[in-house]
Amino acid sequence: MNKRIKTLVALALCVAAYFLLQLIPFGSTILYPFQLLVTVLHEFGHALGAIITGGSVERVQINTNGSGVTYTAGGWRPIV
Repeated sequence: MNKRIKTLVALALCVAAYFLLQLIPFGSTILYPFQLLVTVLHEFGHALGAIITGGSVERVQINTNGSGVTYTAGGWRPIV
């Protein structure tokens, strides 16, 4: 099996595991750290966009429900 197919199979297995964990009662507890990681990475992208375009980051807030917000000053809004 070539590398591309192995990668696609691994991705498909991860997606299947995610949906299976959503179906079981304690699955959301298992997925919670990953949800927070995704939120941190997402907000980091906003912060990086602000810095790269000449802005600054005032604050990054990650909430316990998995949401987040990045407060920036300046920068180019379409990138941020």
